[in-house]
Amino acid sequence: MTTDDGADAGAERWFFAVMPELAEARALAGAVREALPDGYGRVVPTRRLHLTLVFLGGLAAEARSAAERAAGTVVGECFEVVLGRLGHFPGARVAWSAPMVPVPALEALAERLADALRAHGLTPDRRPFVPHVTVARAARRVPPRLEHRPVRWRVRDFALVASRRESGALVYVPVVRWPLVVLA
Repeated sequence: MTTDDGADAGAERWFFAVMPELAEARALAGAVREALPDGYGRVVPTRRLHLTLVFLGGLAAEARSAAERAAGTVVGECFEVVLGRLGHFPGARVAWSAPMVPVPALEALAERLADALRAHGLTPDRRPFVPHVTVARAARRVPPRLEHRPVRWRVRDFALVASRRESGALVYVPVVRWPLVVLA
C-alpha cells in the first residue's frame, strides 16, 4: 500500500494514528520549543502532531474501504503515553519526541492494526513500528538535549487520517475514528 516517493504531490496519503487533544498538542509543542534551540528546524504545527500507528500511503477506494473494515475489528484499551525523549532521524532530517518508557498498549494497538490489515488483504508498511511524534522538519543536527519536559497524553481512540494539500498547506484530516476500551 505504500506509495513511492514520486507520487503526485496533490495526492492523498493515508495513515492510522493516535492524535492528541488540543491541550495535549499545545503542551507538547511548548515543551519541544523550550528544548530545541532557535533555528533548529521547522517546528511541526500543533494541529499536525500525531503518532503514526501504520502508514498506508496512497489508497484506491476499495483499499480504503478494506482498511476501514480492518480497523473496525481492532479492540484496544485506552492508555497514557508520557512523551519526553527527543531524538533525530538524520536521513529524514526530522526531530521526534518519543515515550519515556515503553507503552505495551500502544505497541499492541499498532500490532493488532497491522495484523487486521493483513487479514483483510492489505500490506502495511514493512518498517518496524517505532513510536514517535515528529516535532520538527528540516532538522540539521541532533538536538542538544535528550529529553524535554514530560507531556502526558491520554489516548482514547485511533483514527484513519488523510494527508492532503489544501490551499498549498499540508493538512491531516481524521476521517474515521475508532474508540478504545476503558478498563475498569
